[in-house]
Amino acid sequence: MLAAAVADPEADAVSWAECAAASESLTGQVFPALPSSSMLIELEPPPLLQATASTATPARAGARRRNSTRNTLQNRFATSAGPPIIDGMTLTVTTDPAQISSLLARLLAADPVRATVLGSIVAEVRAGTAPEAWCAVRQGTDALVVRSHRQFPALFTSGWDGSDLDAAIALVRELPDLIGVSGPVETVDAAVAALADRAPSHRTGMRLFRLDQLTPPRDVPGEARAASADDRDLLVDWYAAFSEEAHAMLRDPTQFVDRALATGRVWLWWDDGRPVSLAARRAPESGSARIGPVYTPPALRGHGYASAVTAAATADILDIGAIPVLFTDLANPTSNKIYQLLGYYPVEDRAQISFR
Repeated sequence: MLAAAVADPEADAVSWAECAAASESLTGQVFPALPSSSMLIELEPPPLLQATASTATPARAGARRRNSTRNTLQNRFATSAGPPIIDGMTLTVTTDPAQISSLLARLLAADPVRATVLGSIVAEVRAGTAPEAWCAVRQGTDALVVRSHRQFPALFTSGWDGSDLDAAIALVRELPDLIGVSGPVETVDAAVAALADRAPSHRTGMRLFRLDQLTPPRDVPGEARAASADDRDLLVDWYAAFSEEAHAMLRDPTQFVDRALATGRVWLWWDDGRPVSLAARRAPESGSARIGPVYTPPALRGHGYASAVTAAATADILDIGAIPVLFTDLANPTSNKIYQLLGYYPVEDRAQISFR
């Protein structure tokens, strides 16, 4: 295996060039260049290189030199800042915005519904509003774990298993101010078990829904209106209330409200001259747009307002030609029921764990 840690791109330039030349001479394939802010913890060489290096006589000297290069770089990485190298890992870790955007965009294009949260991260990375974005990807697969901000959990995609999952969890453990993990249920459970020293404070079972055809509710008094900057204070209060009730990890509701007003749209349901419920929809990414939050103050619940305002936000998404998606809390039977009455149907379940 070839291993490199590009903490100092200029110092490693010759060693990486030697590895690339060896690969090209044996396989005819040009070895990929690495962004300066990436660290390739362990990279599997092309299969032909791996098979030929042990049998082709002309390659033996090059193989010995590559082994020396590997040992030198591995020792250098072991003494540098950052998480320690883990033997046998095939993970690439990067904080390079362009590379993170490219990795996530590929998964988003392949499945814009299941990758809806990745779409939100891509938008932030491209806008330059996620300066601490971090990602680890399993080489040769679609499995990755990503975090856009310290105030969000580390998000695992599907495709993790075995020693690579263990390695990914070990990397996540080293993230500063880790507040939680989310993703496929089995993966999250494995992460929580491995992070046993971090006591979970709350577990949320989530279900992803999508909609193809809207069935709006009938006989709900009032009308939908798009929120404006004049509604900002109300929205901040309601976002904060939603966050506390739903354990949504919104440490600063103001920035989420400002982003929603600037890049998406927030719908308010008005009845009897006052706003009674809200539903926000994000800007579409690769053909899907996510609704959330949906919030009605406790004293105003039971009148169908949440269904009506969610239908308005859903119709807005359909009007711009995107697929509406949303997440529900599996512990809330009311929300799971009303969304299905609108035409939403389940896609998959996930879990989110927050740490104290």
